[in-house]
Amino acid sequence: MEKKDQIKVYVLMLSKEFPKEHPKAGEQTGFKEKLELALKAQQQLEDCPPASGMMKVHTIRTNLERWSRIIQKVQEGKAVISVRQWNGRPYEKGNVQVELFRLGKDDGIGMQALSVMEYTDSEDGVERAVYCIDGKPMPMLTMKQIAENDGLAVEDWKEWFTGMSFVESLPIIHFTKFRY
Repeated sequence: MEKKDQIKVYVLMLSKEFPKEHPKAGEQTGFKEKLELALKAQQQLEDCPPASGMMKVHTIRTNLERWSRIIQKVQEGKAVISVRQWNGRPYEKGNVQVELFRLGKDDGIGMQALSVMEYTDSEDGVERAVYCIDGKPMPMLTMKQIAENDGLAVEDWKEWFTGMSFVESLPIIHFTKFRY
């Protein structure tokens, strides 16, 4: 196989523990086990229905353009995603990354763009938000669904994304065939 024909490997890190800024800092996230459950469920069921925070069917990242290019290469069969965790503390001297899963085009890897449309209700003056997927408003989609599909309880998800701007679309990287 010539060098130009080799499959490119892109690394996607999953946190083993909640980050230091999170109220649950240092506690285990369970992401590895929740992703494993989602992948097993997909093997058993053609359409993978997420089950209330017990599975991690996707991850939300920044840099939509970068991930769009990567996911396109994966779907073309030119690349794979190596889902990894640090063995110990991230970036600590002597620490290594451990590959948990290697996912390619046949595994259901995909991407959707998440944005939030915030508005003030003209009838009651209450500020509300509608989640948009690929630019399309999804009034029935809730923060609870997004958080649970990301493998987190709502409060943990809100804390994780504190300070994150949803003004620009964020990539939702799907590990399974599930889509909103």
